[in-house]
Amino acid sequence: MTEEGAGRARTIRNQARDVYGTLVQVGELHGDLHVHVTPDPTGVVVPLVGLDQATPEFFVGRDREVAELLAVLAPDKAAPEALIVCAGMGGIGKTALARHACDTAVQRGWFTGGALMVDLRGYASDGHVVAAARVFGPLLRGLGVAQEKIPGDPGEQAAVYHQILDTLAREGKPVLLVLDNVSAGAQVRDLLPRQKVHRAVLTTRETLALPGARPFELDVFPVPEALDMLGRALLRADSEDPRVGRDPEAAHHLVDLCGRLPLALEITAALLAEDPDLSFADLADELDRAASKATVLRHGDRAVAAAFDLSWRRLQSRAPTAARLLGLLSLPAGIGLSTDAAAALAGVEPATARPDLRRLRHVHLLSLTDGHWRMHDLVNAYVRERFDTGQLAGPGESADETGLAALRRLLEFYARTAADADTSLTEDGPVGRFRDREGAVAWFERERLSLIGAIEFGGTLSRPRLRYDLADALCPFLARRHYVSDRIAVARHRVDAAARLSTDRRVLAHRHLGWALKAAGRFDEAVAAHRKAVEVSDPGQTGDDALNELGLALRNALRYEEAIEVFRRLVDRGRATGRRRTVAMARSNLASVLSATARHEEALTERQAAVGLWRELDDKAELGAQLNGLGMALLALGRPEGVGLLREAVETSAEAGDRNAESTAQENYCMVLAHTGQPRLAIAEARRSLARFRAVGEPHWISEAHLVLGQTLTWTGKLAAAFRAYQQAIDTSRAAGDRFAEGEYLIVLSDALSSAGRRSEAQAARAKAVEIFRELGDPFRGGLAEGPPHTPSPAESPPTLHSVHGGPGCCLLGLLAVGTGGGYFTVREVGWWWLLAGLSALLLLAPAATSALRALQEGPRAWLQQAMTNPIPPEVAQSPARYPAFTSDGAHARAGGMSCLPVLLATALSWYLGERWRGPEAGAATALAAFTVLTTVRLRLFAHRARTTRRPPRP
Repeated sequence: MTEEGAGRARTIRNQARDVYGTLVQVGELHGDLHVHVTPDPTGVVVPLVGLDQATPEFFVGRDREVAELLAVLAPDKAAPEALIVCAGMGGIGKTALARHACDTAVQRGWFTGGALMVDLRGYASDGHVVAAARVFGPLLRGLGVAQEKIPGDPGEQAAVYHQILDTLAREGKPVLLVLDNVSAGAQVRDLLPRQKVHRAVLTTRETLALPGARPFELDVFPVPEALDMLGRALLRADSEDPRVGRDPEAAHHLVDLCGRLPLALEITAALLAEDPDLSFADLADELDRAASKATVLRHGDRAVAAAFDLSWRRLQSRAPTAARLLGLLSLPAGIGLSTDAAAALAGVEPATARPDLRRLRHVHLLSLTDGHWRMHDLVNAYVRERFDTGQLAGPGESADETGLAALRRLLEFYARTAADADTSLTEDGPVGRFRDREGAVAWFERERLSLIGAIEFGGTLSRPRLRYDLADALCPFLARRHYVSDRIAVARHRVDAAARLSTDRRVLAHRHLGWALKAAGRFDEAVAAHRKAVEVSDPGQTGDDALNELGLALRNALRYEEAIEVFRRLVDRGRATGRRRTVAMARSNLASVLSATARHEEALTERQAAVGLWRELDDKAELGAQLNGLGMALLALGRPEGVGLLREAVETSAEAGDRNAESTAQENYCMVLAHTGQPRLAIAEARRSLARFRAVGEPHWISEAHLVLGQTLTWTGKLAAAFRAYQQAIDTSRAAGDRFAEGEYLIVLSDALSSAGRRSEAQAARAKAVEIFRELGDPFRGGLAEGPPHTPSPAESPPTLHSVHGGPGCCLLGLLAVGTGGGYFTVREVGWWWLLAGLSALLLLAPAATSALRALQEGPRAWLQQAMTNPIPPEVAQSPARYPAFTSDGAHARAGGMSCLPVLLATALSWYLGERWRGPEAGAATALAAFTVLTTVRLRLFAHRARTTRRPPRP
């Protein structure tokens, strides 16, 4: 110590150089000084002797991990990785895995130079870790060096240690070194072998940056291995324990509560073994009710909380800001957060939060999966307990205030970002942080589960408006993607949040719940939700909309008379208040219900009135949809002007930009063209529709256009091209991530393949559809799709529609012309007897021809009426799983039946053969008979069902 200056103004400068050991600095010392220093611990080295000689230890599962470790440990001089770093959270089973794999390697005779394991106490509760200098001596003794040959200086010990390893490497005697509980790279860097023939395995809770190391991240058990470990641990204590296998559901629940953490499972098994009367369900119930599961999971000197204590104290002392962030992340339990969301929760910028998040990941208290930071359930419970006790609160803060403020920031962030994403789905150009629609969809997809979790915990924050707004922004995305279960859950939360908001929001919340329940096939519950919306609504337009939705819900539930009553009441209400839009809407929906009850004339009247009102209101979107319905209603009554209305419906809907109405009308228009003997025009229209939707660039409607093209090709008998179109619809939906549409199209393809006799391919397509609907949480459609591919019965199949220019008209005209010419020739060349014979044959076949013509006239109208009277709810019936599947049979070529050319060729051939056989008179008679028979057959083929794979016409 030196002193500078003089008098009262002086500076004391302390200097210490080349000081080793304990240093004490004091100002003034009076009396004696006694310093008690705990010596650094010495590493205890344990030899690994192989599984056959080692004391049996309980080890279950990890087959894949053991195989991977052994692949690296295998004696291969060219192996690039001589160092394995096995990392993971406390209690994950790192030491047990390393010991088991290394014992196996020793048993196989891979390490003739020796195999040693040393615990470096990197996470000791007293803070005293084992330094490398305290390990060289024990390692040398473990390698067989006599005590008298081991130097006393640690530096000299290190030199001898590496000389021994080098000698063993030259002799071809590899050494295996297991360094357990390493907390820092500096702790082991001098201990690592420098020769590739040797191997070293480290276990740590950190992410260590060591050159040439192969990182090996250890995760929790898969469910089957966790269940196996629990059962085998109990049977180890009592080989006849009756609880094993008795209650699989409770065992699954218990494993989930343990988070599939090996340490937690071992302690759980010990608690159960200690109390034979304790059932799986009782212990699971105790853990469910516990304030902290980590505290309950304790047995003897083993405890989950104790394992976490070591990491927690180390984190608090070395990175307090990261510890505080971890505490905040424990508040929204079970929710994975992106970096931006975690920063919003902490009230900092993402750039500030990112280093702390990385630090938490490096110490294995957080994991990063699919761009989301997640915490193990038991770690979450442990940290939340520390947060709630105020260990992380700042000066003057309470844990409750800090936590509520953080959760509100997170909810505000989600509500604001979700609103921008929802807007971006319907508007072109950048909105907020989203540059385009694809970016918004991707964000919703990534954050879906986190957003739902935020809506759930939002109920505790006294922020109903924020919670409602977040649900409002998320609902449209869930509807587009058909996440049925999630949609219902969010809609219920929305109803709860709306209870303290305006009337309009309460009505809309109940309506959204009704729509979500309808999508799940829960029609009666949907009716109840819409009734509630009517009850809370006012008598204005909002009330009209709610009453209209109630009528639609009743129609979907097949409660037609109640639906008719509601729509008539709505018509009267609209007339009384002068709201023409209400009247038009009610009459449109009333027409659809009347059609479903086979009251076609009444339905036509309502359709015509509705179309007139929508024309007056100049609402092209609604007009296009109603023109489609009116066209189908007219066709169902046998009035051909319906075809023109379908064409107008397509054009009007396209002009209005209503893709759904345009696709529906286009589908029906192509169907009518294909079945009125105009197959080329039908295919051309379908291709034009596909080109229009491609120009729009929306994948969903492109795939719908491919589907319509596939159906049109099927109706016209071009099955190979139809299958390609169906596959393109499936591929387009899959590429766009539209899983629901992909599932629907797979069912259409399945039915088409089945009817074409390709059963195995049909079953594979259907199985894939079932899998998709289950993944979407849609048990309703999943159950419908589980049935076998549908092959139609004759009653389900629509007859072909024909007009004069494409079907039997041509045959009749040909029959008249050829018959007249043949009759004249027969009378002139042969005489009246042969003519009378031919006419007799024609009269015998006349009933068949008459029946065919009658079927051609009456069949289409009857089938269309049946389709319009489909008892399946229209919205639900858009799922092909609910539809009779129709597919072209082999006899139905080119719009149904044998073309005129084969008939004429066969007639000419008959004439030629008859003339060569018996002369001109025989030729004429043979030709007349052949023509009559073939024409009648063709008429029958025209009348045969046009079995097509399609959804029925949508009114």
